[in-house]
Amino acid sequence: MKNIQLPSSKSISNRVLLLAALSDKPVILENLLDSDDTKYMRQALEHFGVKFETISSSGLRVVPLKRNLSSSLCQSSLSETLFIGNAGTAARFLSCLSLLLGKGEAFTLTGNKYMEKRPQGDLFESLRSVGIGAECLKIEGSLPVRMSNDKDRISNGIHVSGKISSQFLSGLLLVAPRLKNGLRIKVKDTIPSWPYVKMTIEILKIWGASVEVSEDRKNFTITPGLKAPDKYIVPSDMSSASYPLAWSVLKKKKICITNFGSKTLQGDEGFLEIIKKVGGVVRRQGEKCYIDPPEKVLPIGNFNWESMPDVSMTGMILAACADGESRFTGLESLRVKECDRIVAMEQLKDFGVELEVDGDEVKIMGLSLDELKITNNKLRIKDNKSLNLELKTLNSFDDHRIAMSFGVLRAVLGFGSDYYNRSCFHISDLDCVAKTWPDFWINLADWEGELRAVSGIVLVKSSSDTLSQERSNKEYLIVKKPRKENAWQFPQGGVDEGESDLQAAKRELMEECGMNLKVKFRGERPVGEYKYFFPKDFTRHDKNIVGAKVRFFEAEYLDGKVEVDGKEIVEHKWVTADEMGDYFAPAYLEVVQNFL
Repeated sequence: MKNIQLPSSKSISNRVLLLAALSDKPVILENLLDSDDTKYMRQALEHFGVKFETISSSGLRVVPLKRNLSSSLCQSSLSETLFIGNAGTAARFLSCLSLLLGKGEAFTLTGNKYMEKRPQGDLFESLRSVGIGAECLKIEGSLPVRMSNDKDRISNGIHVSGKISSQFLSGLLLVAPRLKNGLRIKVKDTIPSWPYVKMTIEILKIWGASVEVSEDRKNFTITPGLKAPDKYIVPSDMSSASYPLAWSVLKKKKICITNFGSKTLQGDEGFLEIIKKVGGVVRRQGEKCYIDPPEKVLPIGNFNWESMPDVSMTGMILAACADGESRFTGLESLRVKECDRIVAMEQLKDFGVELEVDGDEVKIMGLSLDELKITNNKLRIKDNKSLNLELKTLNSFDDHRIAMSFGVLRAVLGFGSDYYNRSCFHISDLDCVAKTWPDFWINLADWEGELRAVSGIVLVKSSSDTLSQERSNKEYLIVKKPRKENAWQFPQGGVDEGESDLQAAKRELMEECGMNLKVKFRGERPVGEYKYFFPKDFTRHDKNIVGAKVRFFEAEYLDGKVEVDGKEIVEHKWVTADEMGDYFAPAYLEVVQNFL
């Protein structure tokens, strides 16, 4: 059984970042997602005067804006433009932050070429109706936009559309408690993605906000004031959960998502019902979620995805691999996401899948995986058609969810997860997954069994008899290996067949550093893990192994001298944690610092 860990929720991370910035006191956020979207959000909030202090590997202390918001904003050089990449959530939430501008204040939001195509016209019109200036600098209704306030008072009543994006409403809800008179919001139409709005309201309640909602979900009343918690732990991302769930079903591999959580607050948790529809068995146990895949993948049938559109593309991958018809409705919002996601998913036709689009509805007549055969980079289908996959490139349109959905299909069809493989079935803009799951490809390689098991040793030399002293008083053994361009690292090496990770760690220490070292291993469990792809030009002994997964064990140095033979290691040093930045690669250093 594969143990899988999810990234933190992007939706909740951006919501609590904004709420923490507007809070009545500093707030500690734990398990915050570290991705492009949250980085852009943080940078923008820092521009407004919010301070972020790292207090641990998973904890961030947020010092909110001062009570005198106008003064705070005036000190933040608002003549500069805030670039937010393709972060739609940040664009909507920061636009709503304009309600807190003092008279004469302004800021400009801009993004990449994809963000400039995403519609925000309905939100801009709503903000203009209460006195905010929203001057679109290129195309009306889209970024870049200059947000300004030229009035003495902002109205405390606003109308907004919920049909295009629930983030318009969520952004207003999040800012409302900081307004002097609160805010009354009237929704002009419908809210297809109601679970996301419900999530926002639940988080607001955790922050002590008062939110009243009418039974028809048309009227919202938010009174001023927040009573922030001392600490908030961000749950795992349910949209991201759809990818290992689909992989489990299609690869017929049992999995355990170890950090699924029990109170996710996210509508996309409903994807578990899709897993059941296609024949999978779901078991929940505390924070864990177990999946037993079916022998045969069943079609989804008719399903309305209105409440969880972000995982509908993963559903289409499942439907494409099931022998039968699945009909997807409620997909209207897919047209205005990072790309037109319906158009992007029409690329399933390239694999012989029958896919019909009728407006915003999609019908898929899938093919059983048993009928899809790959021979010499050619996909052979049941009716003897043959599709040449050599040099085939699927366009992700720089959309993280499209890339990850097709990444699952790529693995299921037997092409693995080789990040550097450009020979066939290539997916464009692979790095776009940094928007929500920066480590997706290396984690997919891990699920696929394409990472070599490696054990590493964090050998600590202390100036006293205990390892519990301050980190600055400890020294760590690092070695320069003759392979991998003479890179510095902790002593480490591959796990041989039949031995445990801990046994490999003990063996490797002796083989690399000599037999006369006396050490004491501290516990039998790893203290950290580092996954990486081999360099592009790295000579691989096994073409199916594309990287390594290093599990580190901690040991205390007791006595003895390191022996350098020039074969296993060519040099060694004892360094403090603060000195490691002079020797380790940035990615390796970042992981190491998390568990030292």
